[in-house]
Amino acid sequence: MAEDKGKVEGDAGEIPRKTPEQLRAAAAKEFRRLKKLYCKEGSKELAIDANKYNALLGLMRQTAFMSAQLDDLAEQLYYIGVTETYKNGADQYGTKESTQSKAYNTLIKNYITAIKTLADCTPEAEIKDELMEFIAQRQKGKK
Repeated sequence: MAEDKGKVEGDAGEIPRKTPEQLRAAAAKEFRRLKKLYCKEGSKELAIDANKYNALLGLMRQTAFMSAQLDDLAEQLYYIGVTETYKNGADQYGTKESTQSKAYNTLIKNYITAIKTLADCTPEAEIKDELMEFIAQRQKGKK
């Protein structure tokens, strides 16, 4: 499949594709959204430890990138579907999972893992951990 000027050529003809600039803009927007999850509501002040936040920045950036790519791949899959035809030799034809579908499936698994990691580090998760620790200590004290 040849890529040219924001289009992908497939069985269904040319498929619209986001430009690199559109992908960068979508990733940047998602990155800003993710960063806000770690700030106090209505403020730019961090709600988690600064060192932990700095360690998460790279993961947030990569997660934002994956989000933009997943949106682009999903749009392509609407046009081409999850299978594509192939030809091996003179008389051997068939269907197989499309390249975009394989890429989407791999990327979505990595994205879910990244989102879970980020979610476990949100201020709400830290509060929940502290609450569970407090409850556990209280239960130990009653025995």
